Amino acid sequence: MNIEKRKIELTAKAHEELVDDIINRELNDLVSGYADVKEDEVDEFGHGKRVPYIGWFWRSVDFANSSYTIGDCGDFIGFMENNKWGYVERRLTPDEAAKVTKIICKAHDLDHAGGLLSDVVETTQKKLAELWPLLQSFPMTVEGFWIHGIQGKVAFANTEAEANQMVAMLTDAAPGFAYRKVQA
Repeated sequence: MNIEKRKIELTAKAHEELVDDIINRELNDLVSGYADVKEDEVDEFGHGKRVPYIGWFWRSVDFANSSYTIGDCGDFIGFMENNKWGYVERRLTPDEAAKVTKIICKAHDLDHAGGLLSDVVETTQKKLAELWPLLQSFPMTVEGFWIHGIQGKVAFANTEAEANQMVAMLTDAAPGFAYRKVQA
């Protein structure tokens, strides 16, 4: 790596994008560090995973923007950022994503609280274990409308009227881009 060149690249990056990168790195490092049950630990959920995710390893999630994809592998519902298997998948609604984000952020706070290491690990693991029943409670189909734009899914609306209003608002704000509603 050329450090000076890297500094120039990072300086050119938008501030918000850098903040998102930092938050995502911190939270993904936290979750990946706790995601799997170790050989000498009790496997409470029976899948070798402390955090419900589908795949061979934890894949980075966009925590900074609460953009989560879940899937159903048949045995459980979990985070699924790479669907190699053709499983049923969907994005979380904003309300669902807020519940997930709350648990992840609290786990981060517990992990950084200081104190006896074994206590920190235990409390952080317990907090992350709350993701299992939460994700299992999410239906794989939802009622509502996704708003699509050039960047993919950009918003979620509970009713068709809200969806129409969002499409109109976004179209007025960015007339050069096409926005549309798609039933969830």
